[in-house]
Amino acid sequence: MRICGDVILKIIAGGKSFLLPLLFVMHLLAPAFAGAQTVQSIDVRGATRIKAASIVKTFGIQPGDRYSADEIAEGIRNLYATRQFRTVAIERRALDGGDFALTIEIDERPVLGDFSYQGNDKLKKDDLKEETILRRGLVLSERSLFREKVRIQNLYKEKGYRSATIEWELTEPDTAGRQSVVYLIDEGNKVKVKRVVVRGADKLGEGEVRGEMKTKPDNWYRSGDFKEEEFEEDKTRIERLYAKNGYLDARVDSTSVVAAKNGKDLTVSVYVTEGDQYRMGGVKFEGNEQFETDVLRRTMRLRPGDVFDQEKYEFSIGELYGVYSEEGYIFTNIIPERTPKGQVIDLAFYITEGDPARIDRVNIAGNNKTKERTIRRELVVAPGDLFKRSRIIRSQRELMQLGFFQDIRFDYQPVRGTDRIDITFDVVERTTGEASMGAGFSSLNGATGFLRLSQGNLFGGGERVNLTWEFGDFQQIELSYTEPWLFDTPTSAGFDITSVRRNWDSYVEKRKGGGVRLGRRLPWLDYSRVDAAYRIEERTIDPDEDASESVQNAAGTRTLSSTRLSFTRNSTDRLFHPTSGSVNILVGEWAGGILAGSTDYQQYEVETRWYYPSFWKFFLGLRARIGVVDGLDKPSTVPLYKRYRLGGTGVWGLRGYDDRAVVPDGNSFDFGGRSMLILSAEYKFPIADPSIFGLFFFDAGNTWNSFEEIRPNGLKRGAGFGVRFQIPMLGQMGFDMGYGLDRDGGGGWEPHFQLGSLF
Repeated sequence: MRICGDVILKIIAGGKSFLLPLLFVMHLLAPAFAGAQTVQSIDVRGATRIKAASIVKTFGIQPGDRYSADEIAEGIRNLYATRQFRTVAIERRALDGGDFALTIEIDERPVLGDFSYQGNDKLKKDDLKEETILRRGLVLSERSLFREKVRIQNLYKEKGYRSATIEWELTEPDTAGRQSVVYLIDEGNKVKVKRVVVRGADKLGEGEVRGEMKTKPDNWYRSGDFKEEEFEEDKTRIERLYAKNGYLDARVDSTSVVAAKNGKDLTVSVYVTEGDQYRMGGVKFEGNEQFETDVLRRTMRLRPGDVFDQEKYEFSIGELYGVYSEEGYIFTNIIPERTPKGQVIDLAFYITEGDPARIDRVNIAGNNKTKERTIRRELVVAPGDLFKRSRIIRSQRELMQLGFFQDIRFDYQPVRGTDRIDITFDVVERTTGEASMGAGFSSLNGATGFLRLSQGNLFGGGERVNLTWEFGDFQQIELSYTEPWLFDTPTSAGFDITSVRRNWDSYVEKRKGGGVRLGRRLPWLDYSRVDAAYRIEERTIDPDEDASESVQNAAGTRTLSSTRLSFTRNSTDRLFHPTSGSVNILVGEWAGGILAGSTDYQQYEVETRWYYPSFWKFFLGLRARIGVVDGLDKPSTVPLYKRYRLGGTGVWGLRGYDDRAVVPDGNSFDFGGRSMLILSAEYKFPIADPSIFGLFFFDAGNTWNSFEEIRPNGLKRGAGFGVRFQIPMLGQMGFDMGYGLDRDGGGGWEPHFQLGSLF
């Protein structure tokens, strides 16, 4: 009554005469002021899986709370929202004193115990379950069961079973409220596309439009599978084909897919409206202050009078942005406008240039093993530099050449309130360590066993170490180490120690020794470096009884003291499987003379490799290599192991021929020439980039007894196909099947296994 008293006092103090009406209202509300009705207890009925306390907590009303019909309704909605219950009901029982006891009566939904499929002959159970939304313990609902049915139907459609039907059956719930579901599948017939019809293609032609589609009819070299998603994408492909040929208004109006009476053969029809063909008119630029109009006009791939090619139009816009971004104007906004005048389109580009951006910070991300300074020393951008797109691309290229990364992503973020940006190189590291062991047989090395351990990024600074142990007919122990940045300068240094015993076809070669290397990049000649090496070895030739006289004359042990100078220019886009750029190598090697030792020769080699992107993801590699070796005073001092014998794979590979089988005409089979020429071409394509590549190749090469005897029209030819595998911890491996066109006794096939890369 204290609240009522306060109200009365306030009204009297206000000088108003409302006392009697107020007393009457207070009489009516007295029970509410005396004490509101409360919920004394809450029970739960029907719960088997879910604890009663959890249900009450979700309900939202607790014993002792004020009774409210609105809050009870809200509690019911809370329970339904969990989707755990089929029905929820509230039973209210009045207690002495006006309070209530509530009982929550629920009917729990069952949960999934197990699920299976019946009738799936064409698709395996594991394939059906691979992306299922069902899982044990899932609360069952018509919605989840129906979604799984649709998923299965779509999977069958992808595999060509468009008429497949799916139903489901549920078992009775067990004591724990679990039900199992069985999907009953009637797969029907697998359909094949037998005809593709294009209606309305009068100007481009039905054949050209069909050729752009991925949906193709069944024939001896093509499956003819019908894929819904691929067919939908065909509509976009057709419209882009027309836009490329100037038909900017062309549209795919409708499509149809009709099955024959046998339920297997499909006729796919596409109905197009072509419209008019447009040509390029004039072009103007507005807002360009930093670049002359003629500079921008040169970026246009469309010329007045050309058919208006949508792809060239989009490429030209990208080139315009490229001109600006190359000078730091990455915030430039270009608004293109197309104005049709009859069947001619005039172009206008409205340019808001903005200010050039400078680099504030260069961030490195994703490098778990590679040290940050190892990455930064390869970059050609730095804080404070004007942003240039070409420098970003070059930085990415330099990082890919390290061979440590699968991918390098670039991003930038404007620094608020300034004309600066932060840039980020996000690298994806690849496995640089390789470890392998095993045994095998080849025509070159015979039966061998091997153990190889190598690491191309030993301490995260690009250090390379290699340990090789081979045993059997070919025995080798080799340890090598290379430091790529000696004293934090672009100078490389390294050493190697080697012991080799190899059984050749008519003699045994033994060598022990080692060497040191030193190299440096040439800052004044892009992509280039020079390398120098010194090597000292003891080499022994032990001829077989049936060895030729030339080999018998080379018998004995001699000391080799040699030096080697090389120049390399490498502008390829990446270390493994390059698609553009070139590699050019000049090598000179000398032994004996002022270097002492008991072996003397001079050797000169030139190699060039060029790479070109082709259609889709195909790319072409061309390689030429020429070499000549001579004595310091006379040809007879050239050692056996420096003479050229071609065949097989590797540095002196000529596929389609036995290893080391190609020697000069008139020489014994085991005595090589003093000059050679190899020409090769590979047409390569990714099968599973970056791990598996396929290729076709053509090789041509030969050896001669002097440089003057080289005859390019006297090359032995080979052609074939192969595959390359990039295997973590094993490196690059390959298999080629070559057909030697000019083998002695007629053409024939020769298999080749390969470690490492020829191209």
